[in-house]
Amino acid sequence: MPGTPSEACPNLRCIGAAGQSGYPHSNGLGTEWMITQNWTAFVEMDYVRFDDKKVAFRLNPFFTGPVAVNFNTNQTQTLGIAKVGVNYKFGWGGPVAAKY
Repeated sequence: MPGTPSEACPNLRCIGAAGQSGYPHSNGLGTEWMITQNWTAFVEMDYVRFDDKKVAFRLNPFFTGPVAVNFNTNQTQTLGIAKVGVNYKFGWGGPVAAKY
């Protein structure tokens, strides 16, 4: 919103946000190994990308003349997550049959 601080530029005065672009998505790849009958180990890598934001703000919020310096930026948020771990499986003996 023009003229008000926002989460996109908390320390500077925004002059406008030009909207969002891109498509949020996540991708992952992993594998799991059986160590014993009850223990497994896994490795996983995830990539998450959120919306891109285009933000414009004024470098000097108190000067609004014809020589005001405006700065445009694109903000992209991504995460790369690596997971490594072990699991313990309870009741590996097979399917449980209900008895009445």
